[in-house]
Amino acid sequence: MNAPDFISMAEQMQRVLAFRRQQAHAMSTSARLELLATLQQQAFNSMHSNPAAVEAFVRRNHHQRRLSNVRRLEAEMRRCVEEPNA
Repeated sequence: MNAPDFISMAEQMQRVLAFRRQQAHAMSTSARLELLATLQQQAFNSMHSNPAAVEAFVRRNHHQRRLSNVRRLEAEMRRCVEEPNA
């Protein structure tokens, strides 16, 4: 009796990603853009069907923007310290 072929979760994910990449490369640019628009609209509709989801999205988005701005300002300050005459 043959034993089933067990593969790791990581290998399964790699296979799925490779398949999705292959599908994406086979699509035309306009088809990929159309799919993107469809997926974005579905995500928007799904999120807006639940007020708590909208609130969580806004909170996460604002948090990420704050982090991004803090990192940008920190980099600018480091650059000013390293190059005081710049």
